[in-house]
Amino acid sequence: MIDLLKKDKKARNYTNAALADEGGFSSTQRFASAFFARTKMPTSYFIDQIKKG
Repeated sequence: MIDLLKKDKKARNYTNAALADEGGFSSTQRFASAFFARTKMPTSYFIDQIKKG
């Protein structure tokens, strides 16, 4: 998901639910927890940082 968000501008507009589905997670909460564990930041903050450049 991290690579997808970095490379695909459209993916940055996806909801957490859509990202969870895309990544094969069974729930949005599992995706959000896994994403936070890997990046140490929420998905929305990560995307904001990418957008800032």
